[in-house]
Amino acid sequence: MFGIGIGELIFIVMIGLTVLGPERLCHTIKTLSRTFRSSRAAIQQITQDVSDQLAVSDIERALTSVEQEITLPELTSSPQAKGQQVLSGQTPSQPPH
Repeated sequence: MFGIGIGELIFIVMIGLTVLGPERLCHTIKTLSRTFRSSRAAIQQITQDVSDQLAVSDIERALTSVEQEITLPELTSSPQAKGQQVLSGQTPSQPPH
């Protein structure tokens, strides 16, 4: 835990006991424990939100890439060009199946 050994932890508790006294030390430890737990939960939630957002942006980027790769001549050519093809005897290109 935080790179603190058992000897260092005992030393910190002894200093806290001397400075705060036994009643206030227990209350302070409980308060610090709750604070660390809520901080950890908040950090995990933020991490999860960021991961979700990155996943969504990756999906959007992939979708955009696929949309750019797909070319639909029927949608990109103008109706006038299609009419000219029909009048000249050419068949409009068929979409691949």
